[in-house]
Amino acid sequence: MKLAVIGAGHMGRYHAEKFSRLPGVELSVVDPDPARAPIADYREVAGKVEAAVIAVPTHLHHEVA
Repeated sequence: MKLAVIGAGHMGRYHAEKFSRLPGVELSVVDPDPARAPIADYREVAGKVEAAVIAVPTHLHHEVA
């Protein structure tokens, strides 16, 4: 399964760590801070993943989803 974790703060890092341990998961991590993730813009993974965890601040959930 191709999965993205969007937002690599506290909760996003937790989710990414857990999903990275599952067999068959191809994980992409997205965060605007280049020190946290290799992909800066969540729109880059649109249409390229089968599922996403939205782990950005609450007020951004609707925009990102």
